[in-house]
Amino acid sequence: MKNKIIVWSAIILISSIRVYSQDIHFSQFFQNPGQLNPSLTGSFNGLGRFSTNYKSQWRSIDNTYQTFALNADGGFFKNKTYNGKGDFLGLGLNFFTDRAGELKLRTTSILFNIAYNLKVGKGQTLAAGIQAGFIQRSIDPNNGKWGIQYDGNSYNPNYPTGEYISNATKYVADFGLGMTYTWTNEEKSPSRNWTVLFGAGAFHVNQPNQTLFSNGEDKLHLKFNPHLKINIPLNKKEFLIPQMMYTLQGASKELIVGFDFRHFLSSDAKYTGFIKESAIYGSVYFRNSDAIIAGLGYMYSGFQAGLSYDINISKLSLASQYQGGLEVSLTYIIRGAPRTRIESRPSFE
Repeated sequence: MKNKIIVWSAIILISSIRVYSQDIHFSQFFQNPGQLNPSLTGSFNGLGRFSTNYKSQWRSIDNTYQTFALNADGGFFKNKTYNGKGDFLGLGLNFFTDRAGELKLRTTSILFNIAYNLKVGKGQTLAAGIQAGFIQRSIDPNNGKWGIQYDGNSYNPNYPTGEYISNATKYVADFGLGMTYTWTNEEKSPSRNWTVLFGAGAFHVNQPNQTLFSNGEDKLHLKFNPHLKINIPLNKKEFLIPQMMYTLQGASKELIVGFDFRHFLSSDAKYTGFIKESAIYGSVYFRNSDAIIAGLGYMYSGFQAGLSYDINISKLSLASQYQGGLEVSLTYIIRGAPRTRIESRPSFE
């Protein structure tokens, strides 16, 4: 019984740190560009993009964390960019919701992104973006179990909690910004195209007070996350894509590093369009002192599906039985007009 209490105390402590000190996040961060960095809005090969992510964590424990995101963005004035020239504007909308624990602590956000991509040289693009919207937090205090309700031997729900939550729902404004630099060597042969993307986003720059308690303060800390993505052609059909994201938020630090290995099954037919680009990929990532992330994915024309699983290797592994989180991502890109030589290279999304 004592060991069980210790394990659950650790879970509650870790959960509290996660909820109050660090944003909820996805392992497939590269499939959620609008929330990775506002400057990535509209930056893809096509006219419109729709993506969704779903994650369920700690399934071995009751009342798991469930997270869902839905994003839509598009690029405007891209007609000149299709030839590798000109600038364009990106606009996007991001929806995010997360529910955690027996108290059903829910965080929901609706954020708007705007970005501008500026061509600064041959194969070089600099993008800047801003993000604005609101965050809603809510809780169901009736499901709570408090220390004062234990009589020394067991839990008694009839005991008073001694806690007072004045507002079970809170709305706060939220702002962010970001920048991205992209370089490609623009080789005539798509199989020789190297691409490097480096960027950084800053979120919650206004550090809103999100507490649900009266006269309390719980600032949402500023979050800074530099990220890197490199497209390395191995041959005509295979690409290695190393990626990295580092997150710093308050006292919380996190590093995710790994790679995708992508094998193209077919390329777009240059003239008829009857044959569509398709590929399969596998991925392995490591989240420092927390999890190993293994994934698989499939791409066909503008559609992409990804599946990943977090294998927990942290101190919580005893309670979680090494079960971390299952995550699913879906993306659909509206390609629009036929792509040119530069855009018809194997997709970098």
